[in-house]
Amino acid sequence: MDKLLHIGLLLFYLLFTTTGFSQKLDLSGTWQVRVDSMDLGLKDRWFEQTFDGYEISLPGSLTENGYGRDVTVSTPWTGEILDSSWYNAPRYTEYRQPGNIKIPFWLQPMKHYLGAAWYQREITLPETTNEQIRLFLERPHWQTTVWIDGVSVGSQNSLATPHEFYLPPVTDGKHVITIRIDNRLDTTDVGNSAHSVSDNTQTNWNGLVGSLYLEFLPDYHIQQIGVYPIPNSDDLTIALKTSGAAPSGMVLFDVFDPSGERVISTQFPAGDSAYHVKLPVPLFHWDEFTPHLYTLRAELQSGGEVHNKEVRFGLRTIDTEGRQITLNNRPIFLRGTLDCAIFPKTGYPPTHVEAWKSIFETVKSYGLNHVRYHSWCPPEAAFDAADEMGVYLQVEASAWANTITSKIGDGNPIDAYIYDETRDILDTYGHHPSLCLIAYGNEPGGKNQKDYLTEYVRYFQEYDPTRIYTGGAGWPFVPNADFYLHAGPRLQHWGAGLSSSINSLPPQTMDDYDELIESIEMPYISHEMGQWCVYPDFEEISEYTGVLKANNFEIFQEELRRKGLGHLATSYLDASGQLQVLCYKADMEKSMRTREMAGFQLLGLQDFSGQGTAPIGVVNAFWQPKGYVTSDEFKSFCDTTVLLARLPKRTYTTDEVLEATLEISHYGQENLKGNVHWSILAADVVLDAGSFLITPFNRKSAVEQGSITLDLSSIQEPQILTLKAKMGEISNEWDFWVYPEVEISDEIYHSNWLDKKARKVLRKGGGVLYSLPKNSLGKQAGGDIGVGFSSIFWNTAYTSGQKPHTLGILANPDHPALREFPTSYHSDWQWWDLMSRASAIDLDKVSPDLKPIVRIIDDWFENRDLGLLFEVQVGKGKLLVSSVDLKNLGSDQLPSRQMLKSLIAYMASDAFQPEVKVNLMTIENLTNE
Repeated sequence: MDKLLHIGLLLFYLLFTTTGFSQKLDLSGTWQVRVDSMDLGLKDRWFEQTFDGYEISLPGSLTENGYGRDVTVSTPWTGEILDSSWYNAPRYTEYRQPGNIKIPFWLQPMKHYLGAAWYQREITLPETTNEQIRLFLERPHWQTTVWIDGVSVGSQNSLATPHEFYLPPVTDGKHVITIRIDNRLDTTDVGNSAHSVSDNTQTNWNGLVGSLYLEFLPDYHIQQIGVYPIPNSDDLTIALKTSGAAPSGMVLFDVFDPSGERVISTQFPAGDSAYHVKLPVPLFHWDEFTPHLYTLRAELQSGGEVHNKEVRFGLRTIDTEGRQITLNNRPIFLRGTLDCAIFPKTGYPPTHVEAWKSIFETVKSYGLNHVRYHSWCPPEAAFDAADEMGVYLQVEASAWANTITSKIGDGNPIDAYIYDETRDILDTYGHHPSLCLIAYGNEPGGKNQKDYLTEYVRYFQEYDPTRIYTGGAGWPFVPNADFYLHAGPRLQHWGAGLSSSINSLPPQTMDDYDELIESIEMPYISHEMGQWCVYPDFEEISEYTGVLKANNFEIFQEELRRKGLGHLATSYLDASGQLQVLCYKADMEKSMRTREMAGFQLLGLQDFSGQGTAPIGVVNAFWQPKGYVTSDEFKSFCDTTVLLARLPKRTYTTDEVLEATLEISHYGQENLKGNVHWSILAADVVLDAGSFLITPFNRKSAVEQGSITLDLSSIQEPQILTLKAKMGEISNEWDFWVYPEVEISDEIYHSNWLDKKARKVLRKGGGVLYSLPKNSLGKQAGGDIGVGFSSIFWNTAYTSGQKPHTLGILANPDHPALREFPTSYHSDWQWWDLMSRASAIDLDKVSPDLKPIVRIIDDWFENRDLGLLFEVQVGKGKLLVSSVDLKNLGSDQLPSRQMLKSLIAYMASDAFQPEVKVNLMTIENLTNE
């Protein structure tokens, strides 16, 4: 045989495979492509032409293959840009120049294309006795139209499910398949910020990814299998979607366990759409602890032809009981995060199981059991991985309909599209036990949205009662929904600014959301909890080796270096990261102290790379840890079992008694029993300890275990104490601060103003403590910077400058000025009293040589050099400047009083020797005097 012919036949047989159930012709490889930027293809009938000259590798996208336009100031992005300053602000001028285009509002693609693109390939069909040929496109993006040999096959536009086309009758031999893909929102506007299409996250790419093949099928065959466990039984309803009306024949069902052993075999006359299969052997149920999976093989026998198809499934029943979500008749607590379709390497989601397993391994390692897919639905591989790993998924019908052109309930095409998309999701992925919760999409708009979503929920509760449904993620309240997903139970809300509870109320761990939860007669899940920012990690920039580049991070890094602060980037990351973790811990523990809350969804465990750039994750865009908190540390307050403490406050005097209550939240596989051991430590010294015997329980939050009291009168020095609770390998801890009664020395002159006496003291070479009164700092020196205790919420660009504008402190804990004020280098709860009254002094207005004792970490968009506490030499005198008013203190402001004592002790010592010299007018110009 001719060698080349032999190789050609070998390659053909490798492409044309037999699965045992049907024959497939793999279409991955080299295709021809035409980019239709002028919209000429339909008019000029490109589907009748032969393409040549430009090749593309599929599966893949235009961007991956180097097609598209360079990014410019005129790029037509898909996504809302609330902060448009990049287009006109002088600070971004250099980043708008050709050759140096860098955008700050999301990751930047190497190429960008919005419009139609045409893909074409010549195929050779083998001789086959099969009557039907199906074209399978696993994940096109997104609107497809298909021709074969110039004959129209049809169009589809699902963003969530594969596009499948049945070819018209064709002979064996050579044929040409042409596919037009359009990624514009012209026909169905799902919302330009929907993560199914938005450049905010996965990008609005154009292409075909996942499996691409032709499948050769009998004329009468199985198209889809739905497996629906019957509640309170081990029985199944099996729904078959077939290619047409049934001739005479049989359908056979076999169920196999994971080892491959057959556990049931049964048969029925063909022709029905649903079959009730009674399982003679009790099977294991599926959940997060025991994700048992079985394989169903269906065989359709008709007219001498046989077609087999198989799916995996798990036995599980999800429902609600009162305010609880139940799985297999037992309450569950959803500890979730959002997946917003952020895939920097490719710009689109992976379609292979191992990639999704890696993501879910990270999710579970941080104590979570649930993922919400914000305004999109992942490919089949994500469900396969979640099934195997026991992760509960919420998917949505690809929409965030909340723009001028995209609202629901008003009779626009989006209304019908959402129904079609939801049905497709349920029909395609409904056999997966991990598919548990359904919403239309995110935060809708439209004056008729509530009526529309009420009917949407009613319709799908009837269509597929094996899931639970809500209307929209975020709002509105739909009375017939199975659960309510709303932002009520969280510490910070959009628009709250410094009036949020975490910034306006003294720290404690007593509160919960009981009253709020009791106002809603259905399970209540917190919507997009957290959103706490951390300073960007510039070491991450080198990881962006794919189609998306972190040019936004480069802008922030270059600005920090221009300010002479580049050496602080790592310290900023670490210190702000510690504050971020503290905020997440407070948010989640308050939820777990709530007795009937159904769960929370974080936004998010992973950074969000768009909407202005929101580094809100403890893992980065690649799901990699950032280094300032381990997954085990995170799990101490986010896991199946969490130890909780109720503390009325976080700072005490030595004449008080600590009173605390220990509780446990436990949603485990078995009853919790044993002992909780607690201790109170000063560094490594145990001041008191004890234990409580647990009365066995399961599937409850905030179950009280016992009370702790400790007389603090024996404490002689200001100290950080730690309450630790431990149960086997599970532990949690809470710091609190104890200060002896503070007596303030008057040996140092302390003033709110640089008055005559202050000037006199300085002229004579003495020391002055200058505490700025609140709101006295001039705008020119940072007076308009909003300082609070918490980290930045989401980001200042996308929230129109919502306060706080800062990321906590970066202190030098070894500085002698802080010797009597126990602190670490980062914000902690004892700083709340000071930060709630602090201003951020722009140190550029003082001296470029200044190294403050306590810095305030600025927003990465501004990167100002900010100080809370610094010292300077003024003439012969020595001045210590505090941006917190330490002059007018109440008796309950314990940390501020202790800080004042520490500063005065330092200033009275020989260690007070400021090195940086400034003139008095420089300091005077800081205020509004």
